Amino acid sequence: MQRSCIYLLGAGGMGMAPLAKYLSDQGHTVFGWDDFASDERKAKLSFIQWTASVPPNCDLCVYSSAIEEKDPRRVAAEQRCTCYQRGAFVAHLLKDQRLCVVCGSHGKSTTTAYLIHLFQRHQLPVNYIAGAEFQMDYYPVACGKHSGAVTLFELDESDGTIDLFSPDVAVILNTDWDHPRHYPTEASYKQAFASLASRTKEQVISNESFGLPASKQTAIPSASTLLGLDASAASQAFQYLTQQSAIHLDLDTFPGVRRRQEVLLKTKKLTVLSDYAHHPNELKALLQKLTADKAQWTVAFEPHRASRLQCFFKEFVALLNQCPRLYLHPLYEAFEVDTHCDASLQESLPHAGRIQDLIPADWLEVQQPATLAFVGAGKIDTYARHWVEQWTRLVVERFKPVEVRTHVSLKQASRMHIGGEALFACEPKDLSELQGVLHQCQSIGLDFFVLGHGANVLIPDGRYDGMVIFLNQPSKT
Repeated sequence: MQRSCIYLLGAGGMGMAPLAKYLSDQGHTVFGWDDFASDERKAKLSFIQWTASVPPNCDLCVYSSAIEEKDPRRVAAEQRCTCYQRGAFVAHLLKDQRLCVVCGSHGKSTTTAYLIHLFQRHQLPVNYIAGAEFQMDYYPVACGKHSGAVTLFELDESDGTIDLFSPDVAVILNTDWDHPRHYPTEASYKQAFASLASRTKEQVISNESFGLPASKQTAIPSASTLLGLDASAASQAFQYLTQQSAIHLDLDTFPGVRRRQEVLLKTKKLTVLSDYAHHPNELKALLQKLTADKAQWTVAFEPHRASRLQCFFKEFVALLNQCPRLYLHPLYEAFEVDTHCDASLQESLPHAGRIQDLIPADWLEVQQPATLAFVGAGKIDTYARHWVEQWTRLVVERFKPVEVRTHVSLKQASRMHIGGEALFACEPKDLSELQGVLHQCQSIGLDFFVLGHGANVLIPDGRYDGMVIFLNQPSKT
């Protein structure tokens, strides 16, 4: 594709932002806008030049499937330049690449991320457009810098543009019926994947049955969990694409994907998770994991899309009734309005509390190990992160009069100048303050680590969700 100026409408979301990064890497000038992108989000996506209208020199506009036909910015763009829906544009953009797509009703973001990680671990060039951010921004969300390299793409089936792709390799994880607004029957949904399999030029990697010759389809090795199955699928695809094998260390070093059983907080007594599960089968897998863990568990759930909730209403109610402690967040409409279905869910789950009643102060001194999982695909992740920050501020108050700092970088705390951050850090002035700090750590369930001048200390990356106690007071000797 000839280099050009491209305008992205809805540029802040996880469908469009990776595309923007890929286009920027390819040498295109990328402009964009998103009504819902915060200033912080815009600053993070620095490869986009943010402007609310299409610049005069733009050759084309790409809009996300969330942008409605009558959206005024889309209407204005269509009057000035050629416009594409995101999926249709990506199909055109990648049609001449050696393309491997990862798709399925769930697991595709994690599998794509695993596959990216395997290429990076083996130092092999790869281009990619991911569908979720890595935890700690371990890798960029996209890469388009390597001429002639294989391209990985997380393929979304929700809007029907899956029909425009004819990849070289397709990883099809599952075909559990979803997106009933676009696919009114389970058969029509499954047919979209079957058609993709028939158009795939080289190899389909899947455990689904598509009636393909044995030479054209490879099975995914079994695994005991959905995350394990994602890793197996990625390993199988990596082996086919590179003729190299992934080893356990490759998978063990996977940094994780945001919103996929992501740990937002972990102390000796409290674990807070954020998980994207918004389909009954994903929710079922998560609840099985929580049940297997030796901890009390609580779920805060946000339904995602009225059409999905209505279609799988009985399944959601049956699963959520298994939660010993449940809080409900209002429906994330995603441009679908159905308050009746949301109210019916609350009526069908009389033991469920409101999300507003999930108060951080009640979780400062849990008596035994507990897990709190914020689950859903809309606004609940933002709510969860705010909840953890509220909990963090309450912890700081508990240590007064000792001054406690939060999110403290540890790079300057050792003479090696390496390391991540501490959720809490303090510097007691005397023995009495030190005793008070230790007492509060025990009450709340915080691990602690005492650090002097940092000689002969190697501090790992990542965040330490405990208290780092600096003993830097001048010696009296």
